[in-house]
Amino acid sequence: MAHGDLRFCSTKETTNYARFCRLLIDVGTQVLRETFDRLRPCPGESLHLVLRSPSVYSILNSLRKRRVLNPIQWGRLYPVIRTNVSSGDFDITLLTLLLRNICNLVPPATGWNSLPCAAETSTAADIVRLKAFRNRIYGHAANASIDDPTFHQLWQDIKETLLRLGGEHFARTIDDLKYECMDPDFGEFYRELIEEWVKDEMTIKESLDKIEKRLESLVLDWNLERRRSEMEAQQPRSVVSVEKGKPSSDRSVQDHEFSQISPQGNPGNEVSSTAVGNTNVNAFMKATTNQLGSGVISTLFAGANIGTVQVGSLNVYQGNVKLVHGDENKQISHSDKKD
Repeated sequence: MAHGDLRFCSTKETTNYARFCRLLIDVGTQVLRETFDRLRPCPGESLHLVLRSPSVYSILNSLRKRRVLNPIQWGRLYPVIRTNVSSGDFDITLLTLLLRNICNLVPPATGWNSLPCAAETSTAADIVRLKAFRNRIYGHAANASIDDPTFHQLWQDIKETLLRLGGEHFARTIDDLKYECMDPDFGEFYRELIEEWVKDEMTIKESLDKIEKRLESLVLDWNLERRRSEMEAQQPRSVVSVEKGKPSSDRSVQDHEFSQISPQGNPGNEVSSTAVGNTNVNAFMKATTNQLGSGVISTLFAGANIGTVQVGSLNVYQGNVKLVHGDENKQISHSDKKD
């Protein structure tokens, strides 16, 4: 028999499936609605005032911008005529979102997306259970049928959850629904509602997954920038002046780094910080040449207008280069020194 003909031919198994769909959609929605009305912020205050309070509006507007709330749901929360808002217009998906986000519920130990352990019977845990039951019923959607043993066990589990959430006054409604006559068209209608509920949840999950990935990327970028800033802050910065006949200050610049070299009288020639590997004469000359130019270096080591430049273990004394390394002192004289 074709799948499309199922609604025209009712069996005990297809009726079981239809009863579950109706139980979750009709009774489940009403139970969550009463739970929301009881737990929402300022339950004694008009709903439109609560939804427009800065704290609640900020949360819901954030969900709207992230596309967790769709335009239809937003319109139900904030209609053109403000006082027309009513929880009676909220579907089961919207009620679940509101309960999770603005009712100060503590999520179950397993979180909002995993079935809680049987011993955890908090309001939040039972809200998660309803979604888990919905998913289990939806797993039978291909055949739209549930056998009797599965039906009776699941019905009892869902009933206990609904009674904990909504109260004992729902017991009669649940029991009547279990045995009353079901029109095949009714079964198809509730099956479509279950499918729509699942699709809404999947859309929300996809939006949240995208947001989570974006946040992870932003956090990674922020951490990298913070580490870079911390490393820069830890690097010593010093200005070494070059002045004829006057040694530089005793401030040392760590090996492998020098911050600025400023020939006196020409502050425009400041050199930015450069890192050098293992400091030696050749490395120093190469790095400084790259920044100051070969002409300046020739003048520097020719002894013209030179005092003392101290960079790590390297000293320059009026045209002479003195390399201090361990216990060895080597003096290199430049014969081409100009007077």
